[in-house]
Amino acid sequence: MTLPLLQILTYSFMLWFGLYLLGRDWHKAGLRYAGLGLISYALALALSLIVQEQAISIAWRYLPILLPSVFWMGAILYLVPDVPIRPINRHLILAMIVLVIITFGVALIQPGWTRFFGLCLPVIFLVGVVLRLFQIVSDDVPRPPVVVLITATIFFALATALIALPIDFITHDWVVLAISLDLICLGYSVGVLDAYDEGTSLFTDALRSFASASLLVFIIGGQIMMVMVITDDSSAPMLLLLLGVITTLLVALIFSDNIQRILDQLILSRDDMRQQRADLRAVSSGITRATAPLTPIDEQEFIRWTRRALSHYGDLNKLASSPLLQLPLIDEDTDDNVLARANALKSLLREGIEQLKPDADIDFAPSDEWRYYNVLYFPYIVGIKPYSSRFYRDDLSPAEQEALDWFRTYVPERTLYNWQKTAAELVAQHLREQLPS
Repeated sequence: MTLPLLQILTYSFMLWFGLYLLGRDWHKAGLRYAGLGLISYALALALSLIVQEQAISIAWRYLPILLPSVFWMGAILYLVPDVPIRPINRHLILAMIVLVIITFGVALIQPGWTRFFGLCLPVIFLVGVVLRLFQIVSDDVPRPPVVVLITATIFFALATALIALPIDFITHDWVVLAISLDLICLGYSVGVLDAYDEGTSLFTDALRSFASASLLVFIIGGQIMMVMVITDDSSAPMLLLLLGVITTLLVALIFSDNIQRILDQLILSRDDMRQQRADLRAVSSGITRATAPLTPIDEQEFIRWTRRALSHYGDLNKLASSPLLQLPLIDEDTDDNVLARANALKSLLREGIEQLKPDADIDFAPSDEWRYYNVLYFPYIVGIKPYSSRFYRDDLSPAEQEALDWFRTYVPERTLYNWQKTAAELVAQHLREQLPS
């Protein structure tokens, strides 16, 4: 039996890329769904390699187009966080999920009918993407990644349609591998747009992660592949062993910081030691994502970076890669200390929020003149999440509890977003006024 080297390499790369986007910031819906789309494609590709029985392989062959389509629809919906999602987009997601269940069920029971349902999926996908792109076309985003996104989306839909159509001159394996190129372009677009939104670098951080992953897979996975070639054994158990080792290596590499955090909580008894190690990990990961030194920037770009820094006030990992870390306002003595500059930036942001407070002697007031201070201080500094049903804290002060009740009762979520946007502009203006002329 011949070793399916191309499929194994494709699986490794797609899994790494999906885990990388997921590990970059899984809290952001766009990156989360994009990462899950790549991971689901990689796992479906692995299943198609392992499953050999013809009776069920017809059903498994549709997995590489069913699950990624749903996840990528979700990624594109949340591509630009500042553009609200309309109800019709959510209905399209629901329709795609129902269609995936029906298609896979029909593939198991009546394989001959599966093509009809499989053709519906790329059509719904294209309609949803077109609707969403029309909503964000006027937003201030860089055009090159959007063009790549549109092109990759069209080819992805065409490639998924090729799987469903009865075309004999194109083999299924080559179509599935071609889809991987479209997914890579989609992942690149989402990553670039997220880096633009955060003001961070994508290429350096991704290249370092890819080099580390390639080295691990080559050294450890290469030994298993060598044994498979020498023994001429490409059976399902050996493929399962190889793919399992590759998956374990990539998960351990991408989520090494999370694993170390869990180990620190289990082993280290002192809170200060755990916090120091967490700070060092945050700085280490933030350095590779930092952008080049600041150049003269547009006012709107400065406002966007300020708002992102405010939203990451409690996340030292994100602040360590913020472009605002290079502001001249930060003490020159901290030039060579990223951790100190991140903490100095936190102090600047805290000062910018405090200058919005109308009365220093009062902790909270539900009046209009207090709204800009309230929408920054309580969600970002205190950490209140008023619209999360799972949010609960028993250590809130009376003023903080009153603010939480005020948000939930009188401030709609969309209104909070608009007020935060205006408040961030005021903080950015306060910072710019302090910059040297």
